[in-house]
Amino acid sequence: MAVTSLAANVVASSRANHNRHAALDQESILDSTFLRNEYLSLHLLTEVGLDTHWLPIFKAVFGILITLKEPLLRQSIASLLHPDNIASDDIDKLFLRVQPLLHESTFSDPRLPVQLRDEAIRHYLHHEAPLPYRLDVEEQHSNLLRSLLLYIRNELTTTNFPILGYSTGDWDIFNVPEIPCVRREDIPEAMWYCCHHLVHHALQITSKHLKAIHITPIRDLFLSRLRPWLEITASAGKALEFESLVLWEPSVLDLIGNATALHQIARALFSVAVCVGDATCRDGEGAHLSQASTIIYRRIVFTTSDPELKKELAFAIRHSSLCLDTLDQCRDSFNRCMEAVNIARQLVHDNPVCPQYENVLARTLRSATFPAKQVLTVDDAIEMAVEALTIHRRLAADDEAYEPDLARTLQHLADHHFFNMREEDGLLALQEALEIMRRWMAKDPGNIAWEHEIVHILGDLANHLSILGDFDLATTYNQEAVDIFRRLYAHSPSVRHGGDLSWSLEALSANFIMRGRHDEAAEILGEAVEIRRKLAAIHPEEFEATLAFAIHCYAEALMPLQRYDEILLAIQECIDIDRRLVNKRPMDLCAQVGLAASLNNLGQVMASQGKYMDAVSPTREAIELYQMLRRKGQKLGRELSSTLKHYAWCLAASGEYVSARKPAREAIRVFAQGQFDSNYDVVLDGEELAMMHLFNRLCKRRGQREQSQLQEALSSEMDINMLGNDLRNGMT
Repeated sequence: MAVTSLAANVVASSRANHNRHAALDQESILDSTFLRNEYLSLHLLTEVGLDTHWLPIFKAVFGILITLKEPLLRQSIASLLHPDNIASDDIDKLFLRVQPLLHESTFSDPRLPVQLRDEAIRHYLHHEAPLPYRLDVEEQHSNLLRSLLLYIRNELTTTNFPILGYSTGDWDIFNVPEIPCVRREDIPEAMWYCCHHLVHHALQITSKHLKAIHITPIRDLFLSRLRPWLEITASAGKALEFESLVLWEPSVLDLIGNATALHQIARALFSVAVCVGDATCRDGEGAHLSQASTIIYRRIVFTTSDPELKKELAFAIRHSSLCLDTLDQCRDSFNRCMEAVNIARQLVHDNPVCPQYENVLARTLRSATFPAKQVLTVDDAIEMAVEALTIHRRLAADDEAYEPDLARTLQHLADHHFFNMREEDGLLALQEALEIMRRWMAKDPGNIAWEHEIVHILGDLANHLSILGDFDLATTYNQEAVDIFRRLYAHSPSVRHGGDLSWSLEALSANFIMRGRHDEAAEILGEAVEIRRKLAAIHPEEFEATLAFAIHCYAEALMPLQRYDEILLAIQECIDIDRRLVNKRPMDLCAQVGLAASLNNLGQVMASQGKYMDAVSPTREAIELYQMLRRKGQKLGRELSSTLKHYAWCLAASGEYVSARKPAREAIRVFAQGQFDSNYDVVLDGEELAMMHLFNRLCKRRGQREQSQLQEALSSEMDINMLGNDLRNGMT
């Protein structure tokens, strides 16, 4: 009765003003905040009313429209509402009835998503519309979450999505499955929306009674659909935020009392975590999924003494540690890895005749070495690596199946030896690892797992030989690595293979440049850029920054060839990408460093073409960025000094000698501070500092000369003026 009475009052009020509104066209009314609400209320009461057919459809459809994170096509909205028996035809008819609420594109092109007329309509339906048309925000998030969960339950099947199941099977760290990439256009839009936004809508629900509605459906999905749900979200570019869902409502897991079911959930989380972290370089997502799996493993292990479950817990903790180390969270990475090491030590103690648990210990020790190098010392890292190596040598002596693990441990140990300036020990370890993997490739030719292992060893050897100055042998190893990666990428153009090939091409180009083979370097860097461009188009969050880096390298390779038009285009694209990254991630200092470097490069190229005044602006912006980054603790003294020196040079080359002195002096001051850095070269850097002082003195002399000439010119002009005055006075 109350709703009917209120609706009648609104009708009466609206009709009382109807004559006044009749003189105005619809556009004028909707553009007027004062008139809009009365007009819309009257329109809804007229076209929807309290009709038992249209009112529920209106609330369901517009409840979705005002709640969506991004607009959807009408067929996607219909598919979400299909379980509520709302027909697509009725949705179309409703849109015609309430046309003033919708954007004109909804009717002009059915291929475009359905959108509200403007944000004011959303506000009106949330806050101003009369009952029963007013739509509560939290209730609509709850309704949409229910629709998304039902859609996943009904549609997420292997029949509809044949890619599902890629994370299943008995595989280990040498055979991590590739994640099939799914683009928005490859799957139904409604499923894409579920993958990207379901958790968001859950987190908007805070009321206990609304949360309670969803606990059972989410639990049921965990039990029956979790692995395919994890797989489809990972393939669509945003792995399920499982941890956020559990924190949102912890009772979801509490209702799963079955240890077997919990074990299946933990294994699914860990499997997809490894695929995400290893195959697509999305370590943040991998860390979250691994951490979620460890939470569940802890629940199970707490109630059992099964050593296999403890092994799986150790590996889950180890993987989250690896992801955190890649994200430069060294302290957290080290703490987690040492927890995994302790679990593994206990496993070995409790099961002394089981080599598989010794392998768990060796692998966790090996993984702990990298954060240990940051948190403790490189000697501590080497000690851990040697312990892991001792275990793997013993295991491999009894069973050759452990040889690939031995090779990987040798590779890790070599890295720490090189860091500790023990180049000979590092090269010996890498050569032994290479010999092992060549044997395995010969025994099992075409096995992608062994090809993946050997190319990384080849890359490490090439890198360290380049540092030691052996560019010929380094180029040989780099070329072999590139050939293998090209074959892998041609066979399977996955994210992992594309990323590996592009890095390998960049390493090979560096050796070509050191040997003066600039044409070849530019050619293969162009290939690397095109690969990165494809990766960035699919996964912009992960690969836009590396695309900018590849273009940056390509531009530098073109400099000795003097292909300035191509260089300028490449650098401008770098700047565009870097600015976009800075705007998207204002706290990401790496993006700001990239932008500063790109701007400095632009100034360098312009100056090399004699466009000194044009070079001033981007160089000045680069200086401002470097100065800001140094204030934030970034060690960019050399970069800032070099850019200041270049800025001073551009000013001097433009005839602004006096103006050039300030940045020239500042460049000297900043560069001189680097004398206390460990990488300061007394000879080379001393010569550079002397040249900077010489340039400053030249600017000073030239500036003084110009000032003297200007003073003489002014004096001459004054003498001429005085003579003119005398002549005029004499004539008078």
